[in-house]
Amino acid sequence: MTGVLHAWGRCWGVVIPLVCIAAYATSLPNGFAYDDVPVVERNPVLDESEPWWRPWTTPYWHGSNEGDAIDVLYRPLTVQTYAWQRRLLGPHPWSFHLVNVLLHTAVSLGVRALASRLGVGAGTATFAALVFAVHPIHVEAVANVVGRAELLSALGVTSAVLATDAATRATRRGRAQAWTWAGVAAGAVAIFSKESGAAVVVAAAAWRWMQMREGETEQGARAGFRGTRLRSALTVALPLLAVFLLYLWARYEVCAGRLTVGGQRGGAGNFLRESDAAVRFWSPWAVLGRYAALMLWPDPLLCDYSLNVVLPVRGPLNNHVLLGLLLTALAVAAALRSLRTDRRWTAVAAGFAASYALPSNLLVHIDVLMAERLFYAPSIWVCLALALVIDEARRRAPSPDGAAYATSSASPVGRGVLIATALILALAGRTALRNPAWKDTPTLFAADYARMSPGRRSAPMCAFLGRSALVRGDAAAALAYLDESIAAYPLTAGAHAARGEALAQLSRVRESFESWTRAAELAPGNPEFRRGLEDARERLAGRSPREPIDAARAALARNPDDPAHLRRWAQVNELSDPAESARAYERLVERFPEDVAAWKALAYVRFAAGSRGAAIEAYMRALRLAPDDWEAHTNLAVLLIDRTDAAHFRPDDAVRHARRAVELNPTHWNARVNLAEVLAHCRRESEAADLFDALADQSEPGSTQQKLYRDRAAALR
Repeated sequence: MTGVLHAWGRCWGVVIPLVCIAAYATSLPNGFAYDDVPVVERNPVLDESEPWWRPWTTPYWHGSNEGDAIDVLYRPLTVQTYAWQRRLLGPHPWSFHLVNVLLHTAVSLGVRALASRLGVGAGTATFAALVFAVHPIHVEAVANVVGRAELLSALGVTSAVLATDAATRATRRGRAQAWTWAGVAAGAVAIFSKESGAAVVVAAAAWRWMQMREGETEQGARAGFRGTRLRSALTVALPLLAVFLLYLWARYEVCAGRLTVGGQRGGAGNFLRESDAAVRFWSPWAVLGRYAALMLWPDPLLCDYSLNVVLPVRGPLNNHVLLGLLLTALAVAAALRSLRTDRRWTAVAAGFAASYALPSNLLVHIDVLMAERLFYAPSIWVCLALALVIDEARRRAPSPDGAAYATSSASPVGRGVLIATALILALAGRTALRNPAWKDTPTLFAADYARMSPGRRSAPMCAFLGRSALVRGDAAAALAYLDESIAAYPLTAGAHAARGEALAQLSRVRESFESWTRAAELAPGNPEFRRGLEDARERLAGRSPREPIDAARAALARNPDDPAHLRRWAQVNELSDPAESARAYERLVERFPEDVAAWKALAYVRFAAGSRGAAIEAYMRALRLAPDDWEAHTNLAVLLIDRTDAAHFRPDDAVRHARRAVELNPTHWNARVNLAEVLAHCRRESEAADLFDALADQSEPGSTQQKLYRDRAAALR
């Protein structure tokens, strides 16, 4: 059996790709699932009619820098690969899955190379890489096409570290510099593929620091760097840090002047945004423990670990918290001990800490509390730590006497190889069985829903299944799913709206009206919910929701120039057909150009129909007629702060109009909120933060609203 171990070491360039491809072959027939649909399948940025550079000027989530959208993800290189692939190979899902598998194979080979550079045996390095290659926790990153962001970023990090290693070992200055700049290029790939790729700054510097002895200079065999260990590490880190700062600048410009969403958004995806200090501190340790548990026993695997699956934790007396703290303590102890010897553990611990810093939710709250794909990059360092553990165990083991013993299947080495082979096969089998669950979104959610116990299913999953049942016309099933979603997290407006629709189909009119009312309360600015509420009100009154529209149309047909009929026709279409409503208001202001209310309504429906410039013109016309109309001032200000709309981005005018609205109506809550947002978007963060603090002070103590304003202020400082 020792021969098997040696064979792994000798043939790693063939073994790792074959095993990796075999484990993920079952993902190739899959379609697009979950986030693949908006990011890859239906993303207009990927259209062949778009210029090739469009991904670099657009957020990761298309349109998320417009209006009330507040996602600020920026992963241009990842989206660029989707665009190139669609042009070369077409829109078929199988090619996207194949590229993901090949990228994962490349990362796995990088893990093997890193383990080898740590000085472990060839067989041990290959085993660590195989564990990484086939571990089921990586299915979400590989079988889900949008996991390519994780794959490209991890490939960039491993390549940058390997380039740093090669530069350190180079004996000629020119070759060392070439490898150094190759590492910077790989770091750019990591960072522009996904924001967590910034870990490359620490990982590469720590690797260089590990390799160099204190006081080592250019003299001798190494010509890559000169100076002390710290100076050498900075030589690696500073160019990568410059790339990261360039990324932050680009992200700020593309994402409408935002770097994070701050405290603007709560939700079931990451309940820490709406939790107290104790939950914010202890729950992330529980999440780390859950990741560790999945690495040790990858079952169950889920696509959604939001509220109700992961529960809030308020103290250390929790199994997952204790596991997370224990592993952290062991890693810190090993790193400190390694400082006095070869520093390998220190470098590995630094790489893990850098890779896990963002998804940990200890430093900043991201939109996702836990997801298997988020542990893809950190697991690289976990597998390298595994290689070090095996290496140290082999070094400390007593040498057996006799060649017969060394080659016997009863020897420790023989048993170890048997166990290792069985482990790789078991992990690969679990991965192969999990891949088909990612066939499409309904298949994925239905499979995970069946695996989870009642009362522990995630709110977003139940809401999706409820909406899918509505589309199928199964209102009873939809209601059951939606009730479960709302029970888990009652603050999602969309779930209440869908519940209202399901109840309407079941002729439970009063309950439908109550659900639509709740949806409109949670999202008062959503026109769809307003329309649904009006329809529910009509049904509650015993009328068909179409009756007001039909009546207004008939009255207008009898007298097309009557201003009252024209105004009514415009009003009833504001929610159902903004473009038609805009045409009606245009006719109205054409006949009555001094009608301020009509100009304001025209501006509203023009913007709803997607005509920002025309909406701005209408508000300005209204203000010429009524300079003291606070509502026109505040709404116009909001339309002037979109940095991506260069033709209409006027920050000074926006601030002026927003301030004037508050001067005219100083007690109106929305006017003050709009002023705070306008100041934030116009780079007056300090003023905006002070105003958000004031709004928080006047909010209901302990309310979600108060917390969101506090978080928004903190994010701006």
